[in-house]
Amino acid sequence: MNSTLENQQLEQVLTNALAALTRDDVQPWIDMFAEDGVQEFPYAPAGSMPRTEGGRQGVAAHLGRFPENFRLFRISPLKFHHSTDVTVAEFSVEGQAVKTGNAYNQQYVSVIEHRYGKITRYVDYWNPLTALLALGGPEAFTAFSGNPS
Repeated sequence: MNSTLENQQLEQVLTNALAALTRDDVQPWIDMFAEDGVQEFPYAPAGSMPRTEGGRQGVAAHLGRFPENFRLFRISPLKFHHSTDVTVAEFSVEGQAVKTGNAYNQQYVSVIEHRYGKITRYVDYWNPLTALLALGGPEAFTAFSGNPS
């Protein structure tokens, strides 16, 4: 496949998946991953959540809790930077935590590896303190992540 065409497809898929999150629809996010794709969270607080979600099922298990914890209202226009084998996406979201009503305004830089139109590795760089404050503290964050302390 032409790399320019594949990059354009990735941009559209990611843009659509983020837009779906504003409607509490996580399925397009899950669908953009290869069956063996992984999502990584290098800044995840130690012990609060896994730093890697493996396979489409792992991504689905993690993201499936998102709508019950966060509402997204706006996604900024995405900025993409492509190299021969990696795409970097920059964007921000405006939203709130469902249970607390606290603001969830987060900035992301995502490093994405993909092949044949599917994501094989998605490294999600975000500020965990923003999520902690929105959810009401470390205990609430741990409950969101599904990881007991």
